[in-house]
Amino acid sequence: MDEGMSLTQLAHRLEEVVGELRGIPVDVERLEDSELVRQQIAQFAGSARELRAMHPVGMPARGREEQKSRRSVLDALRRGMTMRTIIHSGVLDDPYKAARIRELHAAGDLHRVVNEQIQQLLVFDRAVAFLRITPVAYAPGALVIRQQSLITTLIDLFEQTWARAREVTEPAHRLTPREREVLALIAEGRSNSQAHRVLGPAPTWARAGMRFTNGVQRMTGLLVGAVFGAVFVVVNAQSPLNTVTVNVLRVAACLAAAGVLAMWFATARRERQGAEARRGMFGRGYLLIVAAEVILLFGGLRVLSAWGLPEQANVAWVALVVGVHFVALAPVWKDWSIAVPGVVLTLLGVAGLVTTPTAAVAWVPVVSGVLSGVVLLAGAVTLGWRAVLRPAA
Repeated sequence: MDEGMSLTQLAHRLEEVVGELRGIPVDVERLEDSELVRQQIAQFAGSARELRAMHPVGMPARGREEQKSRRSVLDALRRGMTMRTIIHSGVLDDPYKAARIRELHAAGDLHRVVNEQIQQLLVFDRAVAFLRITPVAYAPGALVIRQQSLITTLIDLFEQTWARAREVTEPAHRLTPREREVLALIAEGRSNSQAHRVLGPAPTWARAGMRFTNGVQRMTGLLVGAVFGAVFVVVNAQSPLNTVTVNVLRVAACLAAAGVLAMWFATARRERQGAEARRGMFGRGYLLIVAAEVILLFGGLRVLSAWGLPEQANVAWVALVVGVHFVALAPVWKDWSIAVPGVVLTLLGVAGLVTTPTAAVAWVPVVSGVLSGVVLLAGAVTLGWRAVLRPAA
């Protein structure tokens, strides 16, 4: 089974199948009446030996209805039914639901928690499954599935999600072995220097993991670079390039920037589900470099204007300053990969300044502007794609 397939996509596909095969005997039934769905669930719950369940929002009922539901679960557990339930972490934000879930977990209805979006699902034994038709909380209707191949697929999806989920009693953030070692030494009253001597230097993989607060902050830096790169290309793609080349470059630049934006959203969603933030990358060192960049940028433009150089020189100067800015950030962020585009932009800026007094001055925006934008976009897309493919911390 494709692990990337969600229950929502599966529900839509099942609904299509039901529509296509209407009138032909199949083992997938569509029920629109919520009361009828509840009756069939109660019927199978009375005799089933095993239940796998996913609940994205928890039980909506309160008062007598909730008490009746809780008693039915406890009665089923006493009869020997095995229950496992996956819930969305947002359910635990409600203290009432959280208390009920922990009570049922202690009674034997084992619960696990995920941050990813899930769809409401019930699978009794390996005989029948109930899947909500519309991926909206408390939406009416369900698909009743008895087709064995489909039930096997749903069980596989449940088991994969269960393996990724955390126990409902576990904290949202799990300490790494290194963090547990540090806490143990602190509990013994060791000083920082003593703890450092005991632990030794952090391994390379650990130091690499502390370079940025999280993937979102690094991706934010890449997004800024991609936006600047797109602006470089769109503004400077002009004559002497022909119209077709100009349009292709501008469209490609905008698509590349949009791609990095999509990667930013993908990373932001993953980071909400993953590790907590670490030390920020936009600290004092970053702010000092940006302040120096602004001074050099506008101060240099005034000097170029005072010298009477053509406006094409401004493009070259901007590329040079931005390139130096990336080179300076490399040791601050402890990420030498960004020094590569920094050096390239610096060289392109120098090339443009050298070309300015010559007859080829019209090509300066292409050399220092368009090519610099291409470098920024290529770097942002490449590093962003690697970050998206990298497993979450």
